[in-house]
Amino acid sequence: MELGSELEAAVWAAAWSAFGKSLDDELMGALALFRRRPGFDDMLRLHARTAGPGLDILATVLSRHCRPGVYQLKRDFIEMRYQLRWHIVRHLQARLISDGQASSAIRDDFIAVDLGL
Repeated sequence: MELGSELEAAVWAAAWSAFGKSLDDELMGALALFRRRPGFDDMLRLHARTAGPGLDILATVLSRHCRPGVYQLKRDFIEMRYQLRWHIVRHLQARLISDGQASSAIRDDFIAVDLGL
């Protein structure tokens, strides 16, 4: 999956639809499992047009459970390390698939990445 793509937006929309207010629990679970690999990691911007209502929830969860060097909260977006953003989206994809809430595009992309396609 390309971060910032329509597919990432679809994952966020499906996660909001499936989990609603408990999306914060899913995001906290993702952060609990995150382990940053050593080395340089670019900062990427996650905008509301991609994450929708999940952006505000993610901002709250990050401010409570993550050290500031990994993210920066801005007015209209969140800047975060590439690895963290990738991990969060993959976690949401996996949860949507396991709960039977994923579209075929989300499911196919998850499997394709696992197979290295």
